[in-house]
Amino acid sequence: MPEITDVPPRPEDQTAWRDLPRTLSASSASFLDDLFVLEEHRESGGAGALVNTNAEISKTRDWGWLRWFTAEDNYRGRGFYNRVTHTIPRKTYQVDIQG
Repeated sequence: MPEITDVPPRPEDQTAWRDLPRTLSASSASFLDDLFVLEEHRESGGAGALVNTNAEISKTRDWGWLRWFTAEDNYRGRGFYNRVTHTIPRKTYQVDIQG
């Protein structure tokens, strides 16, 4: 697993992630629900520090991968993601439930 940055994570920058059960393989992976980096920490390794930390935690738990999705129009975030990881051939579908 390559390290993305040598910058330590800052407490103001945060991720929300969880264990993602993989029922067919009887294993788990890590799913990143949200990644937030303060504006002043962007372009200085803040996002990379968060991804590194989550990847290290995932490794200690024997989770096979760390995955997330982002909006099509998140150009700044996607620029970073495209530099440090790879995309997978998946589409996301949604059923809207009206209350």
